[in-house]
Parts: sequence; C-alpha cells; structure tokens
Amino acid sequence: MNNQFTQKVSDIIMYSKEEANRLGNGYIGPEHLMLGLIRDGEGKAIDILNNMNINLRQLKNEIESILRNEASDNTDSEAIRFNEKASLILKLSILEAKLLQSPASDSEHILLAIMKSRNTNICRLLEGHDLNYDTIYNELKVSHETHGASDYYGDEDDEDLEMPPSKKKFFRSATDNQKKSEVC
Repeated sequence: MNNQFTQKVSDIIMYSKEEANRLGNGYIGPEHLMLGLIRDGEGKAIDILNNMNINLRQLKNEIESILRNEASDNTDSEAIRFNEKASLILKLSILEAKLLQSPASDSEHILLAIMKSRNTNICRLLEGHDLNYDTIYNELKVSHETHGASDYYGDEDDEDLEMPPSKKKFFRSATDNQKKSEVC
C-alpha cells in the first residue's frame, strides 16, 4: 500500500503529539500541527514562511500562548488523538498533494491545508501575519519555477486546478462542510 505521507509529515505528526503532551492538551489540533511543522524546522513550508519573513520563534510563542489557555492537568499521553479539525487538515493535505501532482503529502501541503481550515485559531493567527492560501500557494509555485519544476503545478494559464471528478466531489464535500461553520 502506498504511504500518503512523506517521512517529514510523519515526523511532523509525531512532533505535534509531543507538543500537545508538553503543553498539557488532551488532543492534537491544527495549532499542534503547526508547532510540529515549526519544530521540524525544514522543508518547503518552512522555506515559504522564511521567504515571507515570518518570525517562526514569535509565531511559535503566539501558538503556545493560545494552547496554554486550553491546558488540562490530567492528560494521558497515550490517549491524545487528533481532533476533528486536525484530522480534516491531514485529509486536505493529501488532496493538496494530489492537486499539485505530488506522490505524497509533504510539509507544504500541510501548510496549504491549514490555510483551507479557516475556522481555526492557527488560520486566524497566520492571516494576522498577512498569510493566506493564495500567498502561500503563489510562493510555492514561484519557488518551484525558479528551481525548474514548474510542470509540478501544471499549466500556468489554468486558473482552476484540474482534478478527477471523484476528487472534486470529496474536495467540495470537505470544503462545503467547513464553509458552513467558518468565519475567519
């Protein structure tokens, strides 16, 4: 069976769980995924954030501040599970990878998926740093074009990404469900 995540994403997931445990949270949420991404410290997502002049230390501190307010005294590190929003981000990251014709979800797909999950603290926090899905996507596209991998994203003239009908149905369903309850 094909693994849908790169080793980097597996590491990010492991770090996310460790961060949730360290901060006394009884769940892994989108903010923990971002902390895991920052803690990993490498990959295209980190390159994008650095290229966009995001102070990762400051961002980490802001995320931790939010999560400390949700800390609980009795967290069982074995019982820590993904909450619904984090699970959706992981699913969306796989879809982002497929849309960008990547064989597996990597750090940049996690970052894009976080920005699609608009009804989250981390999305609002990143938007406060002048980030949104389009700016991240465009930075990713530019970085690949300068490294000779523009075909990774398909034809530049296409405004909409093409995907198989079965993926469109899943993507619409996932994003429609999000839109019903989100205001970022």
